[in-house]
Amino acid sequence: NISTEIYLNVNDFERHLYKVLEGFDKKIIDKLVDGLSKINKNATIQRDKKGNIIYDKETKDTELVKYEENIEVFMEREVLPYVPDAKAFFEENLTAKKPVIKIGAEIPFTRYFYKYAKVIPSDELIEKFKEIEDTLVTKIGNL
Repeated sequence: NISTEIYLNVNDFERHLYKVLEGFDKKIIDKLVDGLSKINKNATIQRDKKGNIIYDKETKDTELVKYEENIEVFMEREVLPYVPDAKAFFEENLTAKKPVIKIGAEIPFTRYFYKYAKVIPSDELIEKFKEIEDTLVTKIGNL
């Protein structure tokens, strides 16, 4: 019975779910495992069936690293002092026969194209709203 058993690791829980939900789509079972599991930072490191470490998907973050900069140096300087167990991942699969490498550029439009416009004081805005309201009341009264 799934509700009375306590599983010490994700692999045992996942194996049990596969038995109970035989015939269901693997993606559904994976979502169930993620939804019913809780990450414990003090627990032993969990591994998947292939022996790869299972990382916490909830703490995933994206960093913009300059093209010329070494990622290990960036991690040492900017990330590891704050999150010592962080790991860098690439979105690309470089082991594929024809790997697709994603290289992008960030263009901060507000930094380059923003023109400051002086804020209209609230007193002036209230006066304009009152004028518009008076005009509307007059037009409605003339109908």
